Amino acid sequence: MERKEYSRAEQTFRDALRRYGETLTADHQLVGIARIRLGRVLLLQRHHAEAEQESRAGYEILRNQTSPPTIWLKNALKDLVAEYEALQALEKAESFRSRLSQVTSEGTATTARPR
Repeated sequence: MERKEYSRAEQTFRDALRRYGETLTADHQLVGIARIRLGRVLLLQRHHAEAEQESRAGYEILRNQTSPPTIWLKNALKDLVAEYEALQALEKAESFRSRLSQVTSEGTATTARPR
C-alpha cells in the first residue's frame, strides 16, 4: 500500500470514529475495532506513539466485552508488540507478547484480561 493510500485509510477510520461517536457508546465493540484498525494504519506509517494509543484503546474496549472477537484481540496484541518494540519499550512488548500467546494458545479472549 502506498503512503497516499495509508493517508486515505487513516482518514476513513478517523471519520468512522467521529460518526460512531455520534451514534454509539465509547465502549461499543465497533469503536474498539475501528481504533485497532486506525492503530494499524498509523503503525504502517511509522507513527508509533499515536498507533500505540489507538491500538491500546481499542484493545481495552474489546477485552472488556463479554465475548470479544478473538481475531481482533490478536490483531491488537500483535500491533501493540510491534509498537512497543519500535518505541523501545521492551518490557511492555514482552507483556503483550505473553498475552498474545495466551489468546493464541487457548483460542479465547478470557485469558487476555491481565492489567
